Amino acid sequence: HLNGTEISPVLPLHLPPQYTAVVKWIHNDVQDDDIREELKMKYKSIYYLESMHGTKSEYTRHVKIEMLNRREYESLLNSGKVNLMGDSYEVNEFLPAPKVLICGRCNRPGYTKKYCQSSAFDTCRRCGGDRTNIQAHKSCIVKCHHCGGEHEATSYKCPLISDFRRELIKQLKNHPERLPPQIQLFIPSDYRNKKDGARTIFSSRQYDGGSYQKSVNQNYYDRNDSQAWPSLVPAITTDTTSV
Repeated sequence: HLNGTEISPVLPLHLPPQYTAVVKWIHNDVQDDDIREELKMKYKSIYYLESMHGTKSEYTRHVKIEMLNRREYESLLNSGKVNLMGDSYEVNEFLPAPKVLICGRCNRPGYTKKYCQSSAFDTCRRCGGDRTNIQAHKSCIVKCHHCGGEHEATSYKCPLISDFRRELIKQLKNHPERLPPQIQLFIPSDYRNKKDGARTIFSSRQYDGGSYQKSVNQNYYDRNDSQAWPSLVPAITTDTTSV
């Protein structure tokens, strides 16, 4: 209650990726609910757990775990392994892929609705029509108004969005110093340069206080140092259209 008014907070479905880990190669016959129940006996702050789209093979998959408590998160990463149903599984830090800023009015990448000069009305990302009447666009025909394809205008299936994202990743690779020193990004497999094979982008800059030491050639990850980043990790192929 606040000044006599009852407030019911709406919790987010997902947390920011800072305290997110990936448990890899889990057998498909082990259900997410069973994993959650067993891990919560040791890690009380687990907020959300789900199988990762695009990682499932005939026998195994990866599972993403979001946590609230930093110490529990670091403990999980430091262990490097978790035991589930009598088997031991590898644990890695979750690295988010670069996301594209998309205008909420015209659905074009690179700027926000506040600076949009491409449309005088909110454009439906499904059909490209005027979205003033939201109810009329809940079941409209899906046809991208950028390229005419059978997908939403904000989907990475659209060449306009995909090409912008590719150029964004290229610029970040060429100028990693523009990233904050504590940020490391995962490069989706479709956007990697086959010549250099790079799977991540990270800054070589240091914190002002000098406590963070990171170089492009770092090959050692001290799991007892909460500010250290690991060396390059195996690729996790995901099919995501989040923006």
